[in-house]
Amino acid sequence: MPAPLPRPAILGAGALVLACWFSGRAAAQRPASPGPPDVDAAAPSREPVPAPMTREPAGKEASHASLFVGRGGRRVLLVDYPWARHDQASIEIRLVSGQNPRAEDLKPLGFVARHFHGKVRVKVYDVQDAAVVGEATRPLKVDEAEFQIVGKRSSLGTQAVYLARPIPPRESPPGASAVYCLLPSWSINRGLLHLDLPRRFFAPSGKLRVWFLRGRDVLWSQTLDWPGMK
Repeated sequence: MPAPLPRPAILGAGALVLACWFSGRAAAQRPASPGPPDVDAAAPSREPVPAPMTREPAGKEASHASLFVGRGGRRVLLVDYPWARHDQASIEIRLVSGQNPRAEDLKPLGFVARHFHGKVRVKVYDVQDAAVVGEATRPLKVDEAEFQIVGKRSSLGTQAVYLARPIPPRESPPGASAVYCLLPSWSINRGLLHLDLPRRFFAPSGKLRVWFLRGRDVLWSQTLDWPGMK
C-alpha cells in the first residue's frame, strides 16, 4: 500500500486550485477592456469650416490672378485662391479699353448679392443646363443694365456659364464686364479657377480689373494688363 502524500503537499495543491478558481471568477466578472475607438465616431466633423472674412489691406493689390494663353489661342484668367471656402463666392471682371485706361478706381457690380436670386438665378441655371448641346445665350435686364447669359463648354470640358455686358457709349470708361457666379464649373480644384474670357466682349486691349467677392464683400482686387484678343 503506497504511503499517503505528506499533508503539506495536499494543502499546497488545494491552495493552487482555489487560487486558479478565484482568478478565473474575477476575470469573468471584470468588464471587458474597450476595443479600438470607433473611427467614424472619433473623427472630427467633415463639415466645411467657414472661412474668416479676410481682405487684402486697403490700397494693396492682390496677386492671385494671372493670364495665359489656352487651347486654340483663347486667353484664360487663372485665379489661385481658396475660393471654395467662401459662401456666395463670385468673380467679377471689368475691361477698360481706350487710350490711357485706368481701372483702379472702379467699383464691382456686386451682382450675386444684388441680383442672383429668384428668377435671375433660375435663368442662369437654365442656360448652364442648355449648354449640354452647345453654346446657349439668353438676355437679362436688371436695373436698366442689359446682360447676356452665356452657357458653353469651358476649356476644362465642363458645362459653364457667365454673364457679360458691353459698356454702352453713354457710360464710361469704355469696355465690358463679366460675372462668374457658378464657380465650381470653372474650377480645376478647390483652390484654382480657370476662367475663359469671352472674345466677343473682351477683344480690345486695355486693363482688366478683377474682384473676388463673398456676397457683397470684396475680399481682394487686382489690375492686370490686357493684350486683347485678335
